[in-house]
Amino acid sequence: LKAVRPSAQRAPCPLGVAFGAPGLSMALLDEAVDAGDVDPEAVAQSIEELTLESEIRALEIENGLLDLKREIETQEKHVKEWRKALVKETGLPASMQSDLELAMDQVQQLRNRYQAMQAARPPRVARPAAIAEPPPDEGATRSQQAASAAPVPPRLPEETAKRAAARPGTNPAAASKAP
Repeated sequence: LKAVRPSAQRAPCPLGVAFGAPGLSMALLDEAVDAGDVDPEAVAQSIEELTLESEIRALEIENGLLDLKREIETQEKHVKEWRKALVKETGLPASMQSDLELAMDQVQQLRNRYQAMQAARPPRVARPAAIAEPPPDEGATRSQQAASAAPVPPRLPEETAKRAAARPGTNPAAASKAP
């Protein structure tokens, strides 16, 4: 593939070149940066803009597919109710049955269209791994471990009363009456 120069009708790309394929664009981009023809900040900004536009398009596709799926489910529900109503009624014209069959065909076409769109949907671009957080300070880690290993005071009233009775200078009779 060749790089295509921007035409007069299109706004020029910040890099001065419109690319046809992602692999080629990155190769040409690397060459331009190495040659010093392009500002690295402009390159980074263009890459970020293209990534964001790609994510927006992917979200729009996802939203459209969800809307279509919801529409299919609604239409299937209506056709099912219509079929039940036709079974209960007798003496209806044959055109009603043909209309139901037509509606069932249209729902099937919607289902096929949805599956084709799912199959043709481009894969989403993988996001770079999240920036790893710096390892925590060893002193902070030790203090957190010490705090988590500290004994927890008993919460039961009986154990609290026993501890109070065991203390010197307390009245054991009053401690045994504690709730």
